[in-house]
Amino acid sequence: METCNPLGSSSGKFKLGCVFFTLNNIRPLFRSALKSIFLLIVAKSSTIKVNGIDSVLKPFLTDLKTLHDEGIEVRFAGRNEVWKGALLAFLADNLAAHELGGFKESFSFARRFCRSCLTDKIKSQSHFRESQFVIRDRESHSKLCSRLSDPDGSSISVEFGINRCSSLDSLSEFSVVENMPHDIMHDLFEGVIPYELKLLLRYCINESYFNLPTLNHRLSAFDFGYSEIGDRPASIESEQKLRQTASQMWLLARIFPLLVGDLIPRGNSNWDCLLKLLKICEICTAPVLSADSAAYLEILVEEHHSVVYPGVTIIPKMHFMIHFAQQILKLGPLIQAGTMRHEAKLRIIKRAARVSNFKNVCQTVAKRHQHLLCFYIHSNQLLNTPIKEGTSKQHLVTFNVQLLLKQQYLLTEQSVVIILSSVFYNGITYKPNAFLMLSYDALEPTFGKIVTLMKTESNEIILVLNQFVTEYYDNHYRSFCVSESHQTYLHSVHSLTYYNIFHASRTFAKDSKLYLNLRHHFEL
Repeated sequence: METCNPLGSSSGKFKLGCVFFTLNNIRPLFRSALKSIFLLIVAKSSTIKVNGIDSVLKPFLTDLKTLHDEGIEVRFAGRNEVWKGALLAFLADNLAAHELGGFKESFSFARRFCRSCLTDKIKSQSHFRESQFVIRDRESHSKLCSRLSDPDGSSISVEFGINRCSSLDSLSEFSVVENMPHDIMHDLFEGVIPYELKLLLRYCINESYFNLPTLNHRLSAFDFGYSEIGDRPASIESEQKLRQTASQMWLLARIFPLLVGDLIPRGNSNWDCLLKLLKICEICTAPVLSADSAAYLEILVEEHHSVVYPGVTIIPKMHFMIHFAQQILKLGPLIQAGTMRHEAKLRIIKRAARVSNFKNVCQTVAKRHQHLLCFYIHSNQLLNTPIKEGTSKQHLVTFNVQLLLKQQYLLTEQSVVIILSSVFYNGITYKPNAFLMLSYDALEPTFGKIVTLMKTESNEIILVLNQFVTEYYDNHYRSFCVSESHQTYLHSVHSLTYYNIFHASRTFAKDSKLYLNLRHHFEL
């Protein structure tokens, strides 16, 4: 992480490396909050380069072994208890993961480049199921590491992509070949998606379906929802360069069918390849998944890689997707075992490092982070999600809403109802015109559009929703076509089954209807 101007005279001088940790036995709602991501190690990159990553991790590994073997005594619920813990997974991008795990940091310097299996660059071009590869395991990896000091150690290093034995393997019940999962942010959002979007853009431009000015015009005119504005994709200057962040790239991929889908013939094989990739991403970003969904993901990845654009090389990050299904079965949903929120935490670390004195920037960052953590603990905000209300005013509601309030919440005509401009709850901001899913099945999910947000005298937050029904699912746009049913519903914000919000959009076709993209896969 660069703390200074990357183009200035101090570039690289105060570059930091950070290690964070999260507790896996707290709810995902709290675990994904930045205040629940704790700073573990901060060191200058130059220090790590000179002394090695193992020496930087040594105090942490010593404490972790003590925590696993002896535990710590905690006063809880009026009695003393011994709590123990262990390292479940080490999450990082591919470069950091290979450095920490003792693997070759560059894919081009190893014949067997994958840290999960023993594939080579030739076999990875034609085999797309994990069962077709020899999976690395702790025992065989330990034997290979022990042979690195033999006379033929250099050839073993190149053949199997191993530089050294990682200090992480000294932990019981942890292995760098089993507990260092592939990250969807770096492999999908910053890898496969931009790779395939560039191929598709080149194909569509060559076939004269559209050009870059048309795409950029539609991108600027697209009706983004209020929760999407912060990730709005930048204009595309060339089909060879997609300069987007991971969040921008994921949003661009989701809305791409709505942007140009009306210009692409239905049934186009290259377009269908993108649709398959989007379905894979929907499963990978789902917060809840079943074993059946993991099996379905394995099939989708195989089908996608088998029909990918003719003559195109299967890049290493595409191969890593083959291991996603088993990773879900071992560690749960991929979105909860990724680095996206930890990357967001780096913004706080960068702000803490912005000081005029860089004599000991690591100590400055660590102290400021601990002061912030102390504030969260003493103000009882660490594992708490208070409701934050927007501006409010007293307002008359329609007659049918009054009837529903009387029936569902036993309010009288003298009861005072406050109209709110917005409500922030469970990490989500609710505003008028956002859509919620009221019910879901495989064929006809039902949606509700927020019309009004109200607070009763008992401080109950109520959403007034207009119901929208599903007309059909259009796979060409990867979205549900919906229409308003003119029925009004009241829902307490606490009783919502699905908390996430959606934004309806229209395509650029002349007779365009209203479409809703669900962002991720839903379990029935």
